[in-house]
Amino acid sequence: MTSTESATQAASTVPGGPWTLEVVMLPVSDPDRAKEFYTRIGFTPDHDHVVPPGAPGNDGETPVRFVQMTPIGSNCSIAFGDGLVDGEPGSVKGLMVCVNRHRGGARPPAVGRRRRRPGRRAAVGSLRVLRRPRRQRVVGAVPALSPRLSNPGGAHCDPMATIRTDVLGHLQSAGVEMLVGTVVNPAGLTHAKVVDVARVPAFADAGLGVSPVWHVFTIDRTGIAYTDRFGAVGDQRIRIDLDAVRIIGDHIAWAPADFVEQSFEPVGACARTTLRRVEERLDAAGLTALVGHELEFTLLDEAGAPVPSTMWAQYGLAGVLEHEGFVRDVVATAKRAGVEIAQLHPEYGSNQFEVSLAPLSPVAAADQLVAARMVIGRAARRHGLRACFSPKPFHDGVGNGAHQHFSLSDSDGPLFSGGDGPRGLTSAGGAAIGGVVAGLPDLQAVLCGSILSGLRVLPGFWAGAYACWGTENREASVRFIEGGPANPAGANVEVKIVDPIGQPVSRVGRDPGPGRRGDRARRGAAAGDHRRPGDPVGCRAGGGGHGAADRRPDRDARRAGGLVDGAVGAG
Repeated sequence: MTSTESATQAASTVPGGPWTLEVVMLPVSDPDRAKEFYTRIGFTPDHDHVVPPGAPGNDGETPVRFVQMTPIGSNCSIAFGDGLVDGEPGSVKGLMVCVNRHRGGARPPAVGRRRRRPGRRAAVGSLRVLRRPRRQRVVGAVPALSPRLSNPGGAHCDPMATIRTDVLGHLQSAGVEMLVGTVVNPAGLTHAKVVDVARVPAFADAGLGVSPVWHVFTIDRTGIAYTDRFGAVGDQRIRIDLDAVRIIGDHIAWAPADFVEQSFEPVGACARTTLRRVEERLDAAGLTALVGHELEFTLLDEAGAPVPSTMWAQYGLAGVLEHEGFVRDVVATAKRAGVEIAQLHPEYGSNQFEVSLAPLSPVAAADQLVAARMVIGRAARRHGLRACFSPKPFHDGVGNGAHQHFSLSDSDGPLFSGGDGPRGLTSAGGAAIGGVVAGLPDLQAVLCGSILSGLRVLPGFWAGAYACWGTENREASVRFIEGGPANPAGANVEVKIVDPIGQPVSRVGRDPGPGRRGDRARRGAAAGDHRRPGDPVGCRAGGGGHGAADRRPDRDARRAGGLVDGAVGAG
């Protein structure tokens, strides 16, 4: 038994285990010089905050300065400051930092290879490649403190009190006046509660009360789909996630929230909690998933009518120049909010744009998607416009999609490259793609379940009207993108039928799920059975094999509605 296996087995017997090492405390003589050094060699400065004497979290007689910095991609940070830890500066020795150059789906480099980065004069020794599934940090989140602090007075700070104090202090020092907490229900409605910044700890601890009918408010903004479980009786809470707080501008912060019972037990219908369980199951199976979203939207005037499009051209520069102020606002605001936009461009439709978001772990990606919609919507309002995310804003338009990309990897590397299958697929990667294609009729209720969705998912609209997959095939419902020099992010899969009106949190956990059903994939849903090299529109129905493009996602609204009812009823 290896030491790692032994530690994992031991952790399973420890109450609350397994445990993770979050922060290593370092004694330093000059926090400012230390911060400058670690920033120069690539550490991310997460936090720099002073807790005055007598403030919550510091019952000593001297101020405590806490500086937290994190190596790129690491789950563990270092911390230093004033009044933080006893010990001689430089006395901590033997810490190991693994520099992982495993990027873009490529295989790790040979052990011992070195790389010098311009302008960084820190010596780098030989590299030891470590492979392990790793979670992604939420970009732009307000960092939370997890260590137990001490100061020269000998007093200690309660860890959870410190976490709350740290986030609250960060928000207040940034001039935040209020925080908006949101949850998204199964119909795709984003519900919100607002608190004064001083109430943020309470929003995270006890939460705020909500009716169970929040889960069954319908997309028409007036109806309630009452069930035996969700009605007028009962009460639940929503609690914000302090690790995912973002400052979105104009003295406003935002955070995603989870549904819990009054006993703080998770609510089965909470999509974010369910997605977290999916992520944990993937981790337990030795799999790491990354998810990236594309989000299309149409700009309307304040009354919801089309804006002039005289100068508009498909994917044209004129669209950027016509709405230059809005585009600049979105890019700048998203950056400040920690929403990483990989690209933004005009789309095919008049006054239509698309943003591509950087890939993150499933929960973080879902949070980033909700934050991006909020950033875009607020920017549009500041410019006298409205951002419409409807799958079909106008009957004669192309409609808006919200294509979802995902990749999977295990301890041996990516599942979608480096294998012996078509286009370098591994057998597990092929089964994942086959499972997604086979599951599209069921997934449709979550990915594009509205009546308007059927008006967008039509042949010839690049919306995935046919249940098949193809390499770089934009008409296929599942598009495979190969890795390579032109795609440094690595091989991934794009699901085309997704539209913006769907539940953004639920759909992140729905795509990889059917791929895990290897039995179904091996009974005829393997990737090769649904591969379509050419345009499915020109394919004869019932052709079989590589021409099996006759089965479109189910457009029966009643069937889709029944699937949604079953999902909500099952919790």
